[in-house]
Amino acid sequence: MSTRDIAIALLKKRVNCTLYVEGKVAFIPMSPQDALLTLHFEAAWLYTISSQELGLIMSNNQYFIVEHQLSLNVEVLGSDQLIPDEANFESEIPAPFRMASDLANIDSHSLQPLKLNNETTQALWGYLQAQNLKINTLLSYVLSQQDNKDFHFQSTSFSAGACYLKQQATPFSLDQNVRLKIFIPEESAAIYCYAQVTAINDDIVELHYQQIREEDRELLIRATLHVQSKQLKARAQQRTSL
Repeated sequence: MSTRDIAIALLKKRVNCTLYVEGKVAFIPMSPQDALLTLHFEAAWLYTISSQELGLIMSNNQYFIVEHQLSLNVEVLGSDQLIPDEANFESEIPAPFRMASDLANIDSHSLQPLKLNNETTQALWGYLQAQNLKINTLLSYVLSQQDNKDFHFQSTSFSAGACYLKQQATPFSLDQNVRLKIFIPEESAAIYCYAQVTAINDDIVELHYQQIREEDRELLIRATLHVQSKQLKARAQQRTSL
């Protein structure tokens, strides 16, 4: 059985353990909710489970949660306002959010072979990367204009199924429906969706997504993977510096 197959089997069983492959740590122990999705072998991050595979692994709307601050806009709906159906929801998504989501879901990995051929393709790759950086910078500015300070919050953690924030001056109530904007600068993207207050533990509010595009959920899956990978690399560097 390959390292990849073993890792997927462990994730399916929510096993909290360390996997050794030829004496090297390949699967670092974490809590069941924060299980590591990226394999570490000889200090190189060689394989990350794809969002499609993750969707097959996870069930019952359970997703891995990472502690990370994201800017949110949380607008409580009135008692006479309902979460729109899928058709109306699609039609009301603001253009900047739709554009950001669509761009973020373009598979940039399809350009990777260009780096491996010759000097010409390497130059083309560098040019495309520079253009992509310009687009992302402009897009990040456009999205920042969508952040309404009247509804601004910071997440404490998030996943592809829910996000979490601290209560502020105006308390939330269970079962409240909210219009939610999630800003993800690391992905040069933002998500427009609807959520419901499904739990309040101490001062932490859970907002469970009720109406969200599937491509945006895929984006959140990738974002949690990227954030988690960075956090684990930082921990690995701290251990080696001790």
